[in-house]
Amino acid sequence: MTHFVNPTTSHLQNPNSRKHFVLVHELGHGAWCWYKLAPLLRSSGHNITSIDLAALGIDPKLVLDVPLTSKYFSPLIRFMDSLFSHEEAILVGHTCGGLAITQAMEKFSSRISCAIFDWTLATLLVRPSHVYGAGDQQRTIKLSSKNYGSVSRVSVMIDQDKVLKRYFQRWMIEQNPPDEVREIAGSDHMVMMSKTYELFVQLEDISWKYS
Repeated sequence: MTHFVNPTTSHLQNPNSRKHFVLVHELGHGAWCWYKLAPLLRSSGHNITSIDLAALGIDPKLVLDVPLTSKYFSPLIRFMDSLFSHEEAILVGHTCGGLAITQAMEKFSSRISCAIFDWTLATLLVRPSHVYGAGDQQRTIKLSSKNYGSVSRVSVMIDQDKVLKRYFQRWMIEQNPPDEVREIAGSDHMVMMSKTYELFVQLEDISWKYS
């Protein structure tokens, strides 16, 4: 069983590792969804932090305790704030986890070497979660070219996603073009489970290219 490290101390456990990946799950999921990918990254010497966003995974809060986007993102924001000033992380956001890492990019751009967005959805082992309105998101997520725009961004497309169709993935990418678009062929929406090794190879390559 994969042990998901405590977000407040994980960056102190393996100071000699090469990169620090921070994995952020989809709406309704938790840190558990990275259980196959995390060991592969650790086996290459990387530090891994899998975040439980508020009221999800094993976080004890209830969904009604998290009415605002800012509250939902808070575990990731607290973790990024706990990093030493000289540390740099690679953020990986699975679908709606991309909203959380986007907020972190604006607040902590100097501590992020690269952000990777995985445009897929997942449906297993989910918990009920709040549907945050566009108005709340617009108030919370305010992006600038100085901060958010300074972080390298890579989007990973999934060709067999049955929920977010390919044309919609392309549309989302066109609305906010990243530095690079990559694709993992043959995966369903749970890419970290169905194509774990292929995703690992992509993350490993991206981490060196953009760090």
